[in-house]
Amino acid sequence: MFTVIVVDDEPTSLEHICATFELIGLDFNIVDTAENGKEALEKVKIHNPDLLITDVKMPIMSGIELVSQMKEQFPFIEALIVSGYSDFDYAKAALKAGVADYVLKPISPSNLKSVLYDVQEKLKHALYKQRNKLIQSMSRGVMPPLSELKKCFPSNKYYTAIVRRNGLMKRFSNFHSIEMFSEAVEMVIVYGRDEMEELYICPEELLLSNGFEGIMRRIINKNKNETEYTTAVISKECFTVEILPDRVKKLYRALDKNTVVGYNQVLILEELTSTKQINISGQEDVLHKIGYLIKGKQIQMLKTEIRSLMLTWDKEKRPQLWLEGICRNILYMLQWQNTGFYDSENEFMLEDAFFYATCIEDLIDSFIFILDKNLNETDHTIYRLDTPEFFAHVQEYLQAHMQEQITLRTVCQQFGISQSYLSKLFSKYAGQPLNNYLISIRIERAKVLILENPNLLIKDVASMVGYNDQFYFSRIFRSITGVCPSDFIESVN
Repeated sequence: MFTVIVVDDEPTSLEHICATFELIGLDFNIVDTAENGKEALEKVKIHNPDLLITDVKMPIMSGIELVSQMKEQFPFIEALIVSGYSDFDYAKAALKAGVADYVLKPISPSNLKSVLYDVQEKLKHALYKQRNKLIQSMSRGVMPPLSELKKCFPSNKYYTAIVRRNGLMKRFSNFHSIEMFSEAVEMVIVYGRDEMEELYICPEELLLSNGFEGIMRRIINKNKNETEYTTAVISKECFTVEILPDRVKKLYRALDKNTVVGYNQVLILEELTSTKQINISGQEDVLHKIGYLIKGKQIQMLKTEIRSLMLTWDKEKRPQLWLEGICRNILYMLQWQNTGFYDSENEFMLEDAFFYATCIEDLIDSFIFILDKNLNETDHTIYRLDTPEFFAHVQEYLQAHMQEQITLRTVCQQFGISQSYLSKLFSKYAGQPLNNYLISIRIERAKVLILENPNLLIKDVASMVGYNDQFYFSRIFRSITGVCPSDFIESVN
């Protein structure tokens, strides 16, 4: 419900506008009225309404002066002028001041409803954008103003959960992630810092008799993919909007602490301990032994030892962040012994290795490839594949199989190369990661399908380009094109 302040120095006109509002039945609520511009400006500061409706000619301060001053302090408040003056100069001045429309008296309910409908759609769009900005801020640990939170999240209570496919979000990548927001029409708010993640914020009133945990488990099972693993953290306790930023922060923190490469997990936030205890006894001995093998240039023994250690850590379900730390220390030792210089390229390759690995074997293969690169032990036959012609074959394969559940692993198996090497090829020849490239060609194909047959259902288009979930496809489509599929179809029609 959007809030309104009505301003008119004539009591009968003021009553007429308020009575007309009651007749038209849109999502507006008059919270206050005023008889002049100065009084109205004070009440705007108190109520911070969504819409101001004002007459033009009033004592003390005119409607146009009121709108101009209000817009300086509150640029997001919409303004509508209702006047008995049809003079072009008034209308021109009003538009210059920033009003949404200029309506002539006497006002009919049908005329006002038509104007307010357009204003309502504009306000909904602005609120949707503002809500997305707030979620984006909360994902980065920023606490938004409470007044903005309450306006963008008007329900009394909420539930929330986070679901991530494969490894944690990249932190060092040169490429921008594809950020995703739910459509404005979706009742459950969904946000992804990248295409592999969904943060769910669900109003309590949507659940009816169904429990939130049960609903989330069904969503997770429905979207389960054999080529990926999923880590989900569910907060099963509802909360007021004031708690939302803190709850979101705890979900992200729990996700970071508990993600284990290759293991499907559904965790309950309230049941997790504040700190996950990891036994690090013997870690120093492990690093000392690896350092000894590196120093002695016992390369084969080094690889065998690392494989054995990583398989052991996998059985112990060591978290991804812990594994990353160990792998990074090994690379530091290797670089120091080999060249004495730090190579930042290793950070990007290591990050890709964890991001794309779907099991410990994927991670081991990618990590050994990175070790070989630093030891100058890479099989030179691989580099014969580093050509535009070979990459064109990979592109052709992706185009032909985009409707399937393609992952980096399936492409690697098809062409017999490591994930780290394929990731490097995409950075070099496509200028973007494989995930981003695959999304872009799928969305381009979807646009062609819609142009060729605008009567296709969105769910059918989604299925034809490799997306089983229509809503996920719509979010991706909007992230890439700037418009949702239904708007794109409407523009084509």
